[in-house]
Amino acid sequence: VHRVKNLTLLLTAWLSGIVSAFCGPVAFLGLVAAQVARGIFRSADHRVLLPAAMLIGATLGLAADLVVHLPWERHVFHLNAVIGLLGAPIALWVLLKRSRLAQD
Repeated sequence: VHRVKNLTLLLTAWLSGIVSAFCGPVAFLGLVAAQVARGIFRSADHRVLLPAAMLIGATLGLAADLVVHLPWERHVFHLNAVIGLLGAPIALWVLLKRSRLAQD
């Protein structure tokens, strides 16, 4: 069971990396929004998590778009870069939190 669990985790991480590489950080935002919703509501009920993840993802996407379209003369940042900057710390926090729980 332990071997299957580790293999499944590795396969899931690999497939998530491929999706992020092809679709860019926008797909990465979808992964992060689901984890943030799960952390906020502390529930596994999909009837709660699905609408919450959609709202959180939309809010994060709009916040990133606002940063991109700030009243500057030119677009200094790209949307993918801003979403990556917003999502990467959250994803790292989730991973570190899970590894800390696994060690306990």
